[in-house]
Amino acid sequence: MKKLYFIIPVVLAAIFFFFYLSEKNRIQEDIRATAERTAREAEQRQKERDEEQARSRAEAVVQSNKRAEEREKKRLEDEAQKAEFQAAKDARETAFQESDRAYKQTVKLQEDRTAARDQLRRAKEQTDLQQVQVDYIKNSIKDITAKKSIYEQSLGKLETAERAVAAAEAARAAAAAAAPAGRRS
Repeated sequence: MKKLYFIIPVVLAAIFFFFYLSEKNRIQEDIRATAERTAREAEQRQKERDEEQARSRAEAVVQSNKRAEEREKKRLEDEAQKAEFQAAKDARETAFQESDRAYKQTVKLQEDRTAARDQLRRAKEQTDLQQVQVDYIKNSIKDITAKKSIYEQSLGKLETAERAVAAAEAARAAAAAAAPAGRRS
């Protein structure tokens, strides 16, 4: 029995050792497989992360380029808008200057028109005055012509009367000279 106490534990230990070794190999293989699988998965995850990062970087670069293009496009649009605004401002200023110059020219033309109207009115007054003077002179000439003929007739009558008076005085003087001579004789 003493041997039995020794043999049974040894046999059981041997069976245990046999099962232990076979399980140990299987466990080690499982651990190795798990480690390999974990390494492969970690490597796969790292590869996926690297690919994702590469895609993200590429996408970030594309988006950065796109944003840079958009900024450049916006900058160009802003410059074009500023240039358009400046052109509109310059056009407005030019239009204002043209309007101001046209207004001043209109005022000057109105002043010139007023001056021309005044000159025309004065010229018309002068013409009317000259026409009145011409009419007066024509009427005066008619009156003078009529009076001239009256004066010529009167002058002719006066001359005739003066000749008749002179002849009458000469006849009286001859008669007076003949009368004292006849009395003396």
